[in-house]
Amino acid sequence: MEPKVIENSFLAQEELEDIKTKVFMLKDHWKPISDQLEKSSQVVSKILPAGAYSDYFSEKEIANNNKLMFENFGLYYEKIRNRLSKYFNVPIGYSGKLQFPGFHIFLNNGTSQVFKSNINFHLDRFPKLDKLVVFGKIESIIIPITLPSSGGCLLYNSNGERNASNRYKPRIPSDKVFNYTLGMMTTWPGDLLHSIGPFSLMDSSESRITMQMHVNLQSNHGTIFW
Repeated sequence: MEPKVIENSFLAQEELEDIKTKVFMLKDHWKPISDQLEKSSQVVSKILPAGAYSDYFSEKEIANNNKLMFENFGLYYEKIRNRLSKYFNVPIGYSGKLQFPGFHIFLNNGTSQVFKSNINFHLDRFPKLDKLVVFGKIESIIIPITLPSSGGCLLYNSNGERNASNRYKPRIPSDKVFNYTLGMMTTWPGDLLHSIGPFSLMDSSESRITMQMHVNLQSNHGTIFW
């Protein structure tokens, strides 16, 4: 198991700039990442929309979030749906019961270089959604919108040397690196242990923004959600 590139230049530069502008325009809707482990307060870690990883997924919350996101990113959602339908070779759509794709946002809150170095290996599983969804095969999807000058990557490990007891341990020799490029669309199996790779932000002008989503694949269709 390993990440695979669906398309190297899925989004053009002007599309990336448009998405970045809209993400910052919606700054009032950002929310802190709930399980943030980074010690440095200079690395600001956010998600958009607020409520994406809340402890309780209410129908009203999901509906409000989806309305907000569709109004701003609807054209991109359609482009994503078409591309993933072609890639997985089944009809793929969205569900009003599930949250539409969103964003991870990392910013430098200071004026000098800061590092985000914590590791958190995990699987993409969704026990909070079990009452809403019959899960098939989960595929995780990411599209980098902005990357710092130092780059960005995914760490992953498929040889069994990562587990619950060492999920936060610094990099070990069997960890593998998948480097991102701007605008690429990449996928990996939800049962692949993975973590955001370490990165640095040189100053307040740099950011790491990724569009995040998953596909719940059944035998004859799929559903995109965050």
